[in-house]
Amino acid sequence: MSDLTPENVRVMLSRIGLSQTEVARVVGAQERTVRRWLGGEPGPDGEAFLPSPQHWLRLFNLCKAQDRAAEQAMRLIHRLKTHAEETGRPLDPVSVRLARDDADARRAGMPFLSAHVAVVRRIVERCEAERIPYEVLAMAPTPRRG
Repeated sequence: MSDLTPENVRVMLSRIGLSQTEVARVVGAQERTVRRWLGGEPGPDGEAFLPSPQHWLRLFNLCKAQDRAAEQAMRLIHRLKTHAEETGRPLDPVSVRLARDDADARRAGMPFLSAHVAVVRRIVERCEAERIPYEVLAMAPTPRRG
């Protein structure tokens, strides 16, 4: 796995937007292990201490899930933009919903709030790059049953 380098691990962890504690929970490792990955500390063989293939795959899959979520949102935004152009109407700002907590993030398909925020960041960056008006709003509270 030649792409598994300390720098690529740092880039991946930065991209998914999780804290070291959250990364440890997602991949089933200890926080100390995650710190060693980030620090590129030498392992028993003298080489950089890196995630196992299973840990790397879990991180990679989370990153891909974030990419899919952002891409799905952008497809919808592009459909709204196309409709506005076809009807000659200005495009109203699209509402990007931001989770308020981990429970909201899980309902949106992400394991933690920080992972959801990383998805929202990708959507906002794309909207800005494509000059699509947007607003970021907090997700509405889930109605309580009772």
